[in-house]
Amino acid sequence: MCKTLELSKAVYQQAAELLWQDRASGYLRYPPGLAEYIDLLKALQTLTKKDQQQRLNIIANYALKKERVLLILNKKFTFYYF
Repeated sequence: MCKTLELSKAVYQQAAELLWQDRASGYLRYPPGLAEYIDLLKALQTLTKKDQQQRLNIIANYALKKERVLLILNKKFTFYYF
């Protein structure tokens, strides 16, 4: 089991802002909600405070954007949103 660390107030705030931005964008059929926010915070709790801030945006791309599809075309990665 992973050790749970404390999250900084800035991480909570930024995670909430990222969630709100994705919900307000209007391009998602199923906008992220509380469950995705909690999943994002749980993933960050396993990291040190320094790493939490650095990885927040990277992890949020997977935790909050549920409808992202990755297509590999000509050895290039292309993301499409539905």
